[in-house]
Amino acid sequence: IALEGDYTHCCMLDSDMVYQPFTFWELLKADKDIIAGLSVTRLPPPRPVFMQPIEEDEWQFLMEWPPGVEGVHECGAIGGAALMLKRDTLRLLPRPWFRSDQVNAKGLPVSEDVYFCTVARKRGLEVHCHTKVRPQHLVEHGYVPTVKDGHWEVDAVHVAR
Repeated sequence: IALEGDYTHCCMLDSDMVYQPFTFWELLKADKDIIAGLSVTRLPPPRPVFMQPIEEDEWQFLMEWPPGVEGVHECGAIGGAALMLKRDTLRLLPRPWFRSDQVNAKGLPVSEDVYFCTVARKRGLEVHCHTKVRPQHLVEHGYVPTVKDGHWEVDAVHVAR
């Protein structure tokens, strides 16, 4: 549908998340080919899904951060819980855009989010994270990333169902 209509962007929101009211507008306003909010892994240990490559198909979670920096930042891979793409970005990428059956050279599974970001970066596209946008998983206790003393920390919060 996104490729057929007269649209400029495609916004994908996971159905198991809670979003801040400004999520859509902040991502759109950033005007990036690929941008997502800063989500946190659902399973322990909770980590912000803001990753950088350490090898061609191996990633690390970025846990250190300059204090007080909030906004749009380039990264290697992001979680797709609140993902905004320019429509023409989809035209540049081969289908299927998301795959969950991939493994890296070490035989470890590659998430569909990381797969998408890897393919996009190989095509010369930049991937960005908007750290002000912070979706939370819809579970009894969600996790919210915060910066403390230059490091990401993840605080548990109660999420009403």
